[in-house]
Amino acid sequence: MAHLAKSMMREAFQKWDQDGNGTIEREELARVLSALGEFKASDIDRIMVEVDRNADGQIQYTEFVDWLMRPVVTAGAAALLSTSELCLRADQAPLGNPTARGGVEKRPSIEPRWIFSGHPGSNPVRLEAAKALRAEHTIVVWAMPQAVDGDWAQIVGDSRSGWGFSIGFSKRCRLGVRDPRLQGSGGGGELCIETPTDVEHGRWAMFVARGICTSASPSATGCTEFLVASDDRALRFLGTVQAVGGGVVVEEIGSKTAGVKAIGSVVMWPKLLADEELRELFLWDAVRFGCLTEEQAAWLRKNRRCAPARTEEEEEELGRRLATAAAGKFVGLLDLSELKVVDADLPRILDAVESAFEDVTALSLGVNYITEDGVIEHIVPFLGRLTSHFRLDLRQNSDINNFAEGPLLEVFGAAPESLGLSVDLRGTGVGGDAMLKLLNQTPEAADAIRLADRERKKAAEQAATYQAQQAAISERWKDEVDAPVAFDGSAGTAFDNAVDLATGIGLASASFSTFPVGKQDQLKEIRASLARAARMAYDHAAGGLLAWEPPSGSDSGRGPAPENCGTGQFIAHFSYLSYAVQPRSHEDFGLRLRSKGEQLGAGRAKKGAIGLHAAAENGAVRVAAASGKSYGRDAVKLRLESRSDKPLCIAVVAGTIFQHISWIHRQNLLVGRTVHIYLQPGESQEHKIGAFCMNLSCACSNEDPMELTALELKDTSILQGQGKVWDFFEGLFSKYRAEAGFPDGAKKGKKGKKGAGSSKKK
Repeated sequence: MAHLAKSMMREAFQKWDQDGNGTIEREELARVLSALGEFKASDIDRIMVEVDRNADGQIQYTEFVDWLMRPVVTAGAAALLSTSELCLRADQAPLGNPTARGGVEKRPSIEPRWIFSGHPGSNPVRLEAAKALRAEHTIVVWAMPQAVDGDWAQIVGDSRSGWGFSIGFSKRCRLGVRDPRLQGSGGGGELCIETPTDVEHGRWAMFVARGICTSASPSATGCTEFLVASDDRALRFLGTVQAVGGGVVVEEIGSKTAGVKAIGSVVMWPKLLADEELRELFLWDAVRFGCLTEEQAAWLRKNRRCAPARTEEEEEELGRRLATAAAGKFVGLLDLSELKVVDADLPRILDAVESAFEDVTALSLGVNYITEDGVIEHIVPFLGRLTSHFRLDLRQNSDINNFAEGPLLEVFGAAPESLGLSVDLRGTGVGGDAMLKLLNQTPEAADAIRLADRERKKAAEQAATYQAQQAAISERWKDEVDAPVAFDGSAGTAFDNAVDLATGIGLASASFSTFPVGKQDQLKEIRASLARAARMAYDHAAGGLLAWEPPSGSDSGRGPAPENCGTGQFIAHFSYLSYAVQPRSHEDFGLRLRSKGEQLGAGRAKKGAIGLHAAAENGAVRVAAASGKSYGRDAVKLRLESRSDKPLCIAVVAGTIFQHISWIHRQNLLVGRTVHIYLQPGESQEHKIGAFCMNLSCACSNEDPMELTALELKDTSILQGQGKVWDFFEGLFSKYRAEAGFPDGAKKGKKGKKGAGSSKKK
């Protein structure tokens, strides 16, 4: 939805930019507007000023987008100024350079007649004609406050002798009204708000007095409100006093006493301006007066809040929670609410969640400063990569608008119901049916959550039993451990069988018609035959199933897979567990073989990421080493070396498989969640990845060397938990053993007699 809006804006800009130079000049704007209807020259000038934020006489694309995406207000700032009764503005030269957090780096320099206390001739500036305050009025003044020297510092007021009405600061820097008719405390005729202005002395701020004077004298029939805007908090309400009485005029600006160092502009309206209009006026001048950077102003113009900077303590706390989660020490909910999280924080947060493997099942990002841009760019792809139940809390991120709705619903609709995915967007710009659908508090979702809980408990019981049997499993396989099988591609039965497999012709073992259960010499021959045939088929170009482009310069296209990459031993091992006398196809085990030169599909990894397989294939990285230890979080230890002259983001996608390199009868490992590894040019980095083990009849890996296979699991819903993985593959092994004439549970003495080499499910 957002990308469609951007595409439409780009198309509109190109139509208006008639000479194609990348900017819209006033003449081009005039031609387009004239074609749309009757626009006066003054109308075109007003629009040009409103859109051309840097006043260079041209409209850039970013200015055009900001203008189209601006909040809807009753009128633009230029139109508001045109409706004022009094409009005194300083010259248009920049008044100071904004810093990262607002303010100015250098002291502003404006016309001396606008500067007051502490300078020669620092008397108030008299207006040519007094302006009476109407029944409804709004006064907006850009002023630079300083410490008040005396009881009162006037901003604007009435210079008539003996009258003394003014709006200004009290000694305690409280905004208020001075009027002889008021019976304020101290007898000075002052009535001030209780809240201080909270504006740093020597900095510009926009002060607003907005009120009603309906009676001849001061009364409580209405009120005068005071507001201020000076930084990325934009417009802030300070308080109210009694309504100003009738008969009041404004005839001068500034003060004889210290308190107002300078005034940049004074504008009066005979009406009450809405908060949205006042906000627009502030954004109109905030960069010029050094209160905001261009970036901050653009952000606020989209009706977004600027996030306050985190303190050192808050930054340390966020880092501590992410490190703890990535280390697997958070189980269940990772709570990052109210930590001033912004869009730029999302990549490292989501990386930590992915590194936590199955441990983090819920993430709270509520009451932060995330926008729809962060949702679309980071959160939506993350949700699309999920393989297990997950809850995401985005409540009270009020800057998320309804542009996020479409992409979220799309990824939500593509997710399996069994995930029970939930995204809480209450208190954001996404509402109505979309908000309820994404919250997903349906009976079906509740069933999915209950099922996931049962699966976790079942897997925990299976894991406890499996762990207790490690010594017995290792003992069972000790006589069937072989060294890696070498092959050189020479002609022979094993090689011919490999070619037959590649062309889809059924293999027939030259030596055995049935699996020789319990016959160690024959089992050793079977293992060698399976490994040689499968490795020829999958790891050598002549076999036809090599899934890697041969390295450049290889001999006759018969180069091997990249370093520490291989697939054949995995196929041989799984075929052996199935009691097969010939290699079974990878498809028999629900796996997909990548294609040569294959790149990651959309949504499978972060934008700009390169898949590990493609990076190894094209030489961008070297798989320096891989090993396995047990299963779960950190099961795979992978060392990568960058061979690129550019920074890399390498994606190891969910469903990737790592194989053992020989007949040690230990677990092959299946990556459970997509993880991303970041490498600088020439950098070598070791990374640990969460993975499931793939069957119950072999012992856990124990720092054993492994290789990256060219295989991936087709059905990623199986990755919802270790129990599902075990059930899936053990079910296949049982099925194929039965087809081979050795059903699980057969009595001894029958064809299914158990013995050494039996892979019967325990």
